[in-house]
Amino acid sequence: MSEESAHKELSKLEEKFALADEEVMKLQNKLYKPILEERKAVLKSIPKFWPMVLEQYGEAIEKHITPDDQELLETIESIEVERDDDDIRSFEIKFVFGNNEFLEQTEITKKFKAISKHGQDIKYESTPVEIKWKTGKDLTKREKGAAPSFFDFFAFKGDDKEMFPEAEEIAASISEDLYPNAAKYYVDAIKELYEDEDESDISLSEEDEDEDEENNESDAIEEPPQKKLRSE
Repeated sequence: MSEESAHKELSKLEEKFALADEEVMKLQNKLYKPILEERKAVLKSIPKFWPMVLEQYGEAIEKHITPDDQELLETIESIEVERDDDDIRSFEIKFVFGNNEFLEQTEITKKFKAISKHGQDIKYESTPVEIKWKTGKDLTKREKGAAPSFFDFFAFKGDDKEMFPEAEEIAASISEDLYPNAAKYYVDAIKELYEDEDESDISLSEEDEDEDEENNESDAIEEPPQKKLRSE
């Protein structure tokens, strides 16, 4: 086999790997669905679950969140990812919000369609989503030069003129990692919270001990031993 023929065969094998990956994804999706439905029911009893998961997830998402974005994201009650059974690489992400001062709606759904060929890096296209903002509360309207809002993510189309080119990365992170592994990120967040509280308690305890030592030293200085009276 010539080197050129070997390259062609290698390319065909990569396509086979990609097709096999899709079959694995289909099986995984089928097995995950009932478990994720059970989790969804359980999470209704855990306040602030999704805001804590988003905060814990790290820089891939955190770097795109402004302080105003954070205020709205704190009201998220649910994040759901649903994959297309006929095109398993395509999916939609649904965000469900509680009462807030920003949105007229409670749900925002963004769909991503995979357009790359087998064996290639996945690229997506998407129809921009119109968010219904309350008057004067549109987080995507900002002064010139200001950082983009996380909610510009919903305007992503997939062309070369994106003002939010990281939308693909965020969508992939949510669908492939944050959503299926949400419980892990929540547990990590809780652990960090308790560790911070323990450190705070230790710090306060040390401060109290230092204060007691200072008071004891002060008492020793202020109350010298009395001299005995000389007998005549």
